[in-house]
Amino acid sequence: MLKKKYTIEKITDEYGVKKNIKVDVNMSLYRYRSINQYTINAFINDEIYGSLPISFNDPYDCSFTYDKSELEKYLCENNFKIEQLDEFIDSLNSKKAFWIASFTEKIDSTIMWAHYANSSTGFALEYKFGDLYISGESIKEEQKRLLKEIIKYSNTVLELTTGKKIFEKMNVNESIDRGIDIIPSIAPVEYTNKKSNIDAFVKKMIDNMTNNVIQESNDLNQKIDNINQISINEELRNIREQKLAEILFFKESNWKYEKEWRLLKQNISLDGFAYNMHEKIISLKPVAIYLGEYISKYDEIVLTNIAKEKKISVYKMKTIYKKDRLELRAYLTS
Repeated sequence: MLKKKYTIEKITDEYGVKKNIKVDVNMSLYRYRSINQYTINAFINDEIYGSLPISFNDPYDCSFTYDKSELEKYLCENNFKIEQLDEFIDSLNSKKAFWIASFTEKIDSTIMWAHYANSSTGFALEYKFGDLYISGESIKEEQKRLLKEIIKYSNTVLELTTGKKIFEKMNVNESIDRGIDIIPSIAPVEYTNKKSNIDAFVKKMIDNMTNNVIQESNDLNQKIDNINQISINEELRNIREQKLAEILFFKESNWKYEKEWRLLKQNISLDGFAYNMHEKIISLKPVAIYLGEYISKYDEIVLTNIAKEKKISVYKMKTIYKKDRLELRAYLTS
């Protein structure tokens, strides 16, 4: 048993940060909700939905930095066109590549109740990390199976490789495993004011593609018109997924109070386009529900009755007035 609820070991290399995370399976994570027909239905049906990062309240979430002039210069030196930089950058654009469901370690945060449960008139659901992890990993396995079925009934592998850049001209079964396995299904957010920089990754990608073109054509001066038609090696795939994981789980320090964990579902559509802003990630029954201190009597009755049918505990939040501060505490009601 871990003394702390979780520990993180970081390994930094020239391409970014790798993490080894050990988590107590009984650790509780909470999901704050405002009350509307969608959140009520999701509670009734034990569904956890995620949203694309482009819909987040932080427009800088899942973003990264790069030196445009330096990379354009590097492209020209390696017979690429300057305008192709956007294609390389897009290969790490996660804002439409993943649906994310957010959780937090804290149930007694006044600011979280204010921001994410409509000024404490909403509710929060409690889950155990172990249950979330197992469900998230099961979804990844199902995605792999679906991708293999898609490939089976496709006319050519090229349809897949040109549509979704994660699968560029490689062994298809291996790419499915790599593309989905390296990025964790659930992990804590790291808060830092230093954005993930992708310069080293893009240069590595350019080097890899340049070498492949030289080997295939024996022409040192051949212009590279389409980066999607060039194969990438296993090392580069691993670096790409490492960098994507870093981008998805980094957030600026002024959001540190959220103590956020993220559950991911990858967009595996062939054209790489997310047709839904919100998507069901997993089905999982919560272990308890927490009612906001200022929830309406009607909503309290409705949610309590649903919880009783599910045979889960119901708590009500209440403010405790201290000499120099306020505290929120949860009291068991049923």
